[in-house]
Amino acid sequence: MITATFLALVGATIVSAGTYDYLCDEKNYDNYVTLYTHPKDCSKYVQCWKNALGALESDERQCGFGTYWSMTDLSCINVDQAKCGEDACLSLIDGEQRAAKGNCRGYWQCMGKKSVPMCCPPGQHYNSINGCEDNINEECTADCLGQYVAPNDTDSGNSTTTEAPILCNKEEEANSPSSYKWNVNGQSYLMKCPSGTVFVQTKCTCLGSETAPRTCEPELLLKFTNGLLDESRNQIDVQNVSVLVENGEAIFDGTTSQLVVPFYSNLDIKNTLIVRMKYTSDHTEIPDGEQRALFSNLDCNVDPSILMTENSQNVVAFVGTWVKNGTVAVPQTPLAANEIVSEKDVMYKFQNNTLSLTVDTTENDVPTLGQLKKIQCALHIGYASGMANFKGKIDEFAVYQCDPQA
Repeated sequence: MITATFLALVGATIVSAGTYDYLCDEKNYDNYVTLYTHPKDCSKYVQCWKNALGALESDERQCGFGTYWSMTDLSCINVDQAKCGEDACLSLIDGEQRAAKGNCRGYWQCMGKKSVPMCCPPGQHYNSINGCEDNINEECTADCLGQYVAPNDTDSGNSTTTEAPILCNKEEEANSPSSYKWNVNGQSYLMKCPSGTVFVQTKCTCLGSETAPRTCEPELLLKFTNGLLDESRNQIDVQNVSVLVENGEAIFDGTTSQLVVPFYSNLDIKNTLIVRMKYTSDHTEIPDGEQRALFSNLDCNVDPSILMTENSQNVVAFVGTWVKNGTVAVPQTPLAANEIVSEKDVMYKFQNNTLSLTVDTTENDVPTLGQLKKIQCALHIGYASGMANFKGKIDEFAVYQCDPQA
């Protein structure tokens, strides 16, 4: 019974700030952001957070053209899959059009009291007065939904679509084919493709030839040799709450200490998530019946999708999916007579509908089913709501969306 992102926003942009502060409440802001349905426009959503002074702030954000906000998915999704109670076409007649925001070729047309995204042909742009008209100086070269939809023939009700839309929260980086921009929570991160691959915009992923050398590198790598610097090439921000970092170790006091990684809000995992954690703790001091959190996204008043804990007897891993959750445990190794604490090398692996947990050389697994649930909590290291914080030292913490052992 227990349920972190990526937000699949297509070119999301800030529209205005502060207008919807009243939607923000005092919940969950240790997780950096909270997202809300826009009260007036389905193609927008509201993002709230707590600023450096502790005050709540909000931004109104625009979904990419052709998408509406979905609280169920915590993402902007294709309008065909979304429900909208504030559709502008409810008060307009069929056939009326309006310009799209964020795409010069795009426009909305009312059909059956619903807004349908349409695109002018390549080489044209949409004009609010004249409709689709030819470019004069190539002023509009935008891709439009990954497709070309011919302007609707209002007499016949027909339109022509050459290809299904591809919704993507990643953008190719000019002059760097092995890089791309990843749009997450309204911010843009420069990411690198795996070695031997290049980013292909039409597929929204990095691809390469079968013979190209490929390596699996961590998406987040903390070794604590230079404070909380992420030693992967992504340089993901990590927030510190009462953790002492020195001499290549992060020391957790078991009461207030935790690390927070907002980047993993709305974690969108299709197939593989691997977390490797090297740490030292004294599990024999944990009271019977108590679980201490190793990592989780459990802090949003909803069930988490990822959680790993330890107790006096076991290390325990949980995954929450849309179909069938999974929980697996591996016994703790008894301390030797001269040991005060034990060193552990733990790997949490969710892959191919299986959750596996390896502690040193002992492995156990359990079948699951479905993709990882996407919730708007950050990744917390050493913390999970409702249970004891981790007490001990972490030497290394790494997150992968590929298998380094493959």
